[in-house]
Amino acid sequence: MFLSTDSGATGLNLQAASVVVNLDLPWNPAKLEQRIARAWRKHQTNAVQVINLVTESSLEHRMLSTLSAKQELADGVLDARGKVDELQLPSTKASFLHRLEQIIESPIAKPVVGPVADSQQTPPAQRFAQALPVKLGDQLLSFRTSTDDHTGQPTAWIVVDRVTDQTHQQVNELWQQTYGKDLPNSVHVLDRREYQLLQKLAETGMIHINDQAIKTVFESEQVKPTQPSDATRRRQLASPLLAQAQRQFKMAQLLADGGFEAESIAPLRKTVELAGCALVVLCVTDLEQLDQPPTSYTATQHQIVTTHKPLEEDLLPILLKGPGQGDADKVAAILHATEEAMTRLDLVR
Repeated sequence: MFLSTDSGATGLNLQAASVVVNLDLPWNPAKLEQRIARAWRKHQTNAVQVINLVTESSLEHRMLSTLSAKQELADGVLDARGKVDELQLPSTKASFLHRLEQIIESPIAKPVVGPVADSQQTPPAQRFAQALPVKLGDQLLSFRTSTDDHTGQPTAWIVVDRVTDQTHQQVNELWQQTYGKDLPNSVHVLDRREYQLLQKLAETGMIHINDQAIKTVFESEQVKPTQPSDATRRRQLASPLLAQAQRQFKMAQLLADGGFEAESIAPLRKTVELAGCALVVLCVTDLEQLDQPPTSYTATQHQIVTTHKPLEEDLLPILLKGPGQGDADKVAAILHATEEAMTRLDLVR
């Protein structure tokens, strides 16, 4: 019997197995197929039985229909199987209301077109959230809120496909009906391109968005940020290690140029160690195996690097044992090879 977390869903050949038991289900049907494909693959001679353990009337029970709909959509779009135009997909309004029910942990009445009732029992923020998708319809792409801890002033970010004067008027009218005053500066209406630009700036670190203080009430699939690719994640983890290695190498050069060759050995060794750690991140088969970037270079990690051969053969012993006097040029070659591996990540792997 082989037990594994989701990290074992890729990169393994388990043709000896004939039964796959899923203890929990992913939201993505492609991930489910990857799990099954560990056993149902080339050279499999037996029928593979798949068992999904699902508790009745649970969240996973409701996930079955979602997985089925996603799989039908993928089959229709990618493999031209089935009838895509007959698929029953949830509307943005329905998704919004379902998400809102999860947040407030109680069912809400489906809103109707018309003035918002001034109910003293329903908090204004909830009334505004209920009526917003009715006002904007399918224009609404995202709705996020936060509250100032000191003043209690609500802040909202409303994202629509295209901002017009009518959009501002609709949101302002709804705010007046709910709060009895004009739209404050703390309520921002953005179009799709502005919102996606902010997401890009946040990804690159140019701005910081405090997601812990912001509640996402609704966000359409159209504007949800995409997960970074495997190569991007590797570069993000390896870049700080490479930057530290470059600083250590400059320190070693300064010491050597000043006549302190013996003292330059320590930063040279640190340069090699950091470059080796960066190469581990770039070469490891499954990035999920690393809880965090390595802080030291071991013999086990050396085997990972040598498998992908990002360095010349004569450099590999120095990478494992460390440099000595007269090895500065070889350390520079290791550093250069690591930089090349970073830029040509697809070729290294």
